[in-house]
Amino acid sequence: MLDSLAKISPASADLLKQASDKLTKDWYPPSQPDGLILLRRILTPQAATSNNEPAITPSQLRALMEKATLEIHMVDLNKKPQEGVAFKIDMPDGGSVSGKLDKEGHGRAKSSSAGVFTVTFPDLDGADWDGDGALDLPPDEERSKASTYKVEQGDRLPSIGRDKGFLRWQTIWNFKGNADLRKLRGTAHILLPGDEVSIPSKLSREAEVPGGTAEYVVQTAAEVLRVRFAGVTSTEAHPVTYKATPDTGGAIEGILPDNRKLEIDLPPDTTKVHVELSRKEDGADAQGGDGDASGEEKPFISYDFTVGGLDPASEVSGVQARLLNLGFYTGGITGNLDDDTRAAISHFRWAKLRDRKEDMDEGFLAALNKTHES
Repeated sequence: MLDSLAKISPASADLLKQASDKLTKDWYPPSQPDGLILLRRILTPQAATSNNEPAITPSQLRALMEKATLEIHMVDLNKKPQEGVAFKIDMPDGGSVSGKLDKEGHGRAKSSSAGVFTVTFPDLDGADWDGDGALDLPPDEERSKASTYKVEQGDRLPSIGRDKGFLRWQTIWNFKGNADLRKLRGTAHILLPGDEVSIPSKLSREAEVPGGTAEYVVQTAAEVLRVRFAGVTSTEAHPVTYKATPDTGGAIEGILPDNRKLEIDLPPDTTKVHVELSRKEDGADAQGGDGDASGEEKPFISYDFTVGGLDPASEVSGVQARLLNLGFYTGGITGNLDDDTRAAISHFRWAKLRDRKEDMDEGFLAALNKTHES
């Protein structure tokens, strides 16, 4: 057999001949065939197929893992985290995660595969937020009337809007269903109990982003408290400072401008604001009785304002409130056109219109609104 193999493989003939020479009769069986040899072939491991692609590095592996994870973050225009906002994230692997943003305004989703994540905020109107990967909004004309809200005492459109899930009250005010209300009231901040507000449908919006991080901003519109203190003088030498404390937030402090107008943004759902005015006089002034010799700042007057409590000027209650703010009326806000109210109207008309009438006509209402808002 070795000889036969040598003929088949001449290159191995010498090696096979040496093996044949060393064979003894002990290797042969007693019968045919002439000989039997157990041969074992040692297999040489096949060389691995070459791969020209570079090996993945640890940083690349981390990057791939990050693409399968998404962290979202939402703040308002003042960079305040939006805790508690509902979110939904549809993941590349077909799963989804729903929840509410944590106290830092974060939400997270981890997919089993990398790809595109779809982010939505189901409780928000699409016009109220924007950010990474946000798709275009449908046109405003697609809104329809979703419900009707009847105004109660103290309501104003910003508070109604937040209650209905709209962070921008302008969306409701500018809705085509409120055209008659806009014409009747003129301002969204002064509504009368019984007024009906049409609540529009919300526009849906999505954001499509790869894994990693995505930032979003809610488009809030803060309410502003504007007050003019007619009898107060604030100068550079003796500035008047204010401390305004809303019932829903911390104190807001500053220096009253020379025009004596206080303008501050209010936290959401504010109903009352307490304002203190202070002045720090120098030693000479203090000895005269307007302060103390130490120059310490002390409040010299305070006010309590009700937010949303002003009725339209077309109503007797609205006229009474405005005349009270301007110092022409000292009675209560009763809504009754009594003698005290008529006398206050007459006093105002003489001061602004130079007549002694007691009528609430268009000329009177225009002058009252102009004076009250200036």
